[in-house]
Amino acid sequence: IVVVSADHGEELLEHGVIGHVSTHKEGSLVEEVIRIPLIFWAPRLLPPGLVIDEQIVQAIDVMPTLLEMVGAPIPAGVQGRSLRPLFSGGSLPSRPVYLETSHGGYGADMEQYASRTLAIRTGKWKLIWSTPEGAVELYDVAADPWEDDEVSRDHPQVADSLLTLL
Repeated sequence: IVVVSADHGEELLEHGVIGHVSTHKEGSLVEEVIRIPLIFWAPRLLPPGLVIDEQIVQAIDVMPTLLEMVGAPIPAGVQGRSLRPLFSGGSLPSRPVYLETSHGGYGADMEQYASRTLAIRTGKWKLIWSTPEGAVELYDVAADPWEDDEVSRDHPQVADSLLTLL
C-alpha cells in the first residue's frame, strides 16, 4: 500500500500571496492552502481509477483506513474514520472539517504564535475566525470557490451557527 499526500497546499497569488502558512505573516486558511491530494495505491485492494471528489476526507482518516485495509483493529478513541466504504462505492456521512494555524509561520515569536486563525469548512460554507480580534469571515465556497465574496452580513445565522460549532 502506498499513500501520497501533503501537509498543505500553496497559494500562487490567488489571494495576493505566494507560499503557505509557514512562509508568511498571516495565518491563511484559504482553499488553495487547505485542499491537498490524498492518493492510495493498493493493487488487488482498491479499484483502479477511483476518484472521490467530496469534502469528506481528512488527514486523521489515513491511519484507520490503513489499519482496516490490512485487517488490523482500529484503536478505541481514534478521531478519524476508515475510508474503506468509499473504495467499494459506498458512502460516508458528511462532517465539518476543522482547521487552525498561527500567524508568523515557522519564524513566529510568542506574540505572533498567540494569534490564531481557525476555520470550519462544510460542503457549502467556510467560516474563518481570527484571534485575538475576533474577526469573522464567511464564504459560500460552493458558489464562490475562490472565496472572493465575504457573505457573513448576508447570512448571519449561518455565521453564528458555524462559529458555535468552531
